[in-house]
Amino acid sequence: MNKLLSTSMLALALCLPAPANAAKSYELAFTSEGYRENHVVFVNVWKPWMEEVEKRSQGRLKIVFYSPGTICTSK
Repeated sequence: MNKLLSTSMLALALCLPAPANAAKSYELAFTSEGYRENHVVFVNVWKPWMEEVEKRSQGRLKIVFYSPGTICTSK
């Protein structure tokens, strides 16, 4: 839960207007333990959240989802 909170806070911080960073864009790698792209949690929670972050940041912040186990292991 702390990782989720930290990731959410980072995403929101990057959404704040900052004239020096206005032209830059960022990609965050995101994965979850056990929730694949067709899981109800991904479809109803993570995907809309990722789209909202990108929308509110005016495209400056894009969250890229990776299936569980593709970028790191849970062990």
